[in-house]
Amino acid sequence: MNYKVPILVLFWDRPSLIARLLNILQEVRPEKIYLASDGPISTSTCNQHLVSKSRELSISLVNWSPSLKTRFLASNLGCRAAVASAINWFFEHEEEGIILEDDVHPVLSFFPYMQELLKRYRHDNRVGSISSHNFHRQPIEGVGSYQFSIYTHCWGWASWRRAWSQYDYHLSTWPAFRDRGLLAGLGDSSFQKYWTRLLDAMAREEIDTWDFAWTYSHWKAGMLSCVPDRCLVENAGFGPDATHTNAEVCPLPAPQPMTFPLRHPQFVRPSPFHDRLTQRFQYCQPSPLERLQRKWRRWRLAT
Repeated sequence: MNYKVPILVLFWDRPSLIARLLNILQEVRPEKIYLASDGPISTSTCNQHLVSKSRELSISLVNWSPSLKTRFLASNLGCRAAVASAINWFFEHEEEGIILEDDVHPVLSFFPYMQELLKRYRHDNRVGSISSHNFHRQPIEGVGSYQFSIYTHCWGWASWRRAWSQYDYHLSTWPAFRDRGLLAGLGDSSFQKYWTRLLDAMAREEIDTWDFAWTYSHWKAGMLSCVPDRCLVENAGFGPDATHTNAEVCPLPAPQPMTFPLRHPQFVRPSPFHDRLTQRFQYCQPSPLERLQRKWRRWRLAT
């Protein structure tokens, strides 16, 4: 099997995780692979060794003779700049493709799912990205294999150059979007309060991540994300070596294979059911009772 969709692989200093991901990719043999790694921390000999080892391992494991391009930075840019610039680089070369970080490990049905939806929505400006998971165990309403959402879930995703061109790295349009009250068209007062606080902090560059700006870019461009009715990936990046999730248990349900043929939604409209659950469980300030319930759910996932 030679997989036609180009894939960008993002990694840094975790050799075991990049090895596991590339072993999965060996099974589908993508014809085009892009490897991108942020630079090492200049003051850490240990980090320099791990970054070097991860890069050497990545080259050795891409052994099925694909078209291979690498972008290995000499200095450390940090999560936000390194990832965003790597995706820029990827879409300079490709019209569409999949983005995988080293700790995101898909089931094999992830690949035909992504390929079919990339083709289906290639020229549909209402759709900006394709996600590989949702954060709740309850089934999304309706009969489709996926639904549409205002949220972008970026643990294994795909998009097009036309959509990524809308990415607002500096959130330069956010103040006008906020001041015109446009968040009110997306969610209730708690939603507006949460996202105003978060995006204000992003605009002040107080948060070193790239993905919230991608979610905002969907909103300001009127784009939606495809969200499957099941989880198609495992995130193995939760733990002490993680950049942003070092004290958590992964909140994702166990991955399941997608069934084919895909059942497509009748309308390109966001799912209120999915978006309410996502906002409630992922993007809100929990009450004391909700914090206790979250701890219990994470304990159940870990046992």
